[in-house]
Amino acid sequence: MTSADLFAREKSPEKELGLMNLGEHCFKCQQLDFLPFKCEYCQHTYCSQHRNLDSHECRGKAKFERGRSPGNYNDGRPSAQSLFPDRNEDKAKINEMIANTKRKPTNIIERQLGTVKGPDAFNKFKKFLSLQKDKQPRGTIGKLFQSKLKSTNKIVELSKIKKTAIGDPKINESDRIYMWCLYIDGNEEELSKINVENDRKPIFILNKWPVGRALDSITDHLKIKNYNNSTLESSERLNIFMSENGPQDCKLVENNHRTINSFKNGDLIYLVKGSLK
Repeated sequence: MTSADLFAREKSPEKELGLMNLGEHCFKCQQLDFLPFKCEYCQHTYCSQHRNLDSHECRGKAKFERGRSPGNYNDGRPSAQSLFPDRNEDKAKINEMIANTKRKPTNIIERQLGTVKGPDAFNKFKKFLSLQKDKQPRGTIGKLFQSKLKSTNKIVELSKIKKTAIGDPKINESDRIYMWCLYIDGNEEELSKINVENDRKPIFILNKWPVGRALDSITDHLKIKNYNNSTLESSERLNIFMSENGPQDCKLVENNHRTINSFKNGDLIYLVKGSLK
């Protein structure tokens, strides 16, 4: 026997031992598994086929059942419920959370009344028109709904507007639209106190502006607080409404429309504060 053969025979068992150390034998079937699983309840090592408590008849199963319900057992892999959650159930929970969340008061009226759910702009405008229509003397309803004015009265009204109308002085006379503007805000009691004849203001705007730009100009010249460009709170935003035939005919003028297509000389527009539902 040569020294080389002796060296080879001595090294062979070490190589075999190294291969054996790569995995562990399953306590249940004695199969060598290179990714063994150690049970935390019986402390034995198992292959992938016997890693479940029932498959290896775990002697610590009673301890597991006392500490946790069988339905909650997790063998280390994500459950089907976590991978495929019930979307309808999640949506229902979110809706319930939103419904139960109380919005904080945003103005002094809400703080005084102890409520945070005020009327939206449409309902506020309809309520105002109903209140005003009920208290208008017979024969003067045209002041509230400009479409009911006769042609001669419209000429007189336009002349009255032009005398005191305010707006951007850089706008050429030929490019102006002259109108009445009435600002509406507050609760029902305050709405009933508004006097259309006395509280409406004469203004003029450029006939080429978007309605949103006209709204900014109107609020600027009438000294009305306008947060449309700085807030996401819908209840604090201003909207322009018109009505030709009373509460049943409330029309919102969209901000992206053009003034030349939305208004004409002598119109009465209503600036209403509130959300749009």
